[in-house]
Amino acid sequence: MVLVDNRTSQLTTQHVYRINGFSLKMDQVCRHQLLAMGIRPGLHFRVARTAPLGDPLQLEAGQLSIALRKKELEQLVFCQITP
Repeated sequence: MVLVDNRTSQLTTQHVYRINGFSLKMDQVCRHQLLAMGIRPGLHFRVARTAPLGDPLQLEAGQLSIALRKKELEQLVFCQITP
């Protein structure tokens, strides 16, 4: 496994990532919203596409497809699980 270090600039469409948890700095409201949408620790996702200017990114995890801003993604702790 390669740690991504929460650098959203390193996210590519060719890799699968796993969410390990949430940042301690994350706002509770934002955390609850992400949990309600199905973004939970242990979730495997891939980047489906990126907006032309790089923000937001569309993530796919099974049947879940969601667009998140880089600001929200930077508050997730994740790692790359495919080389």
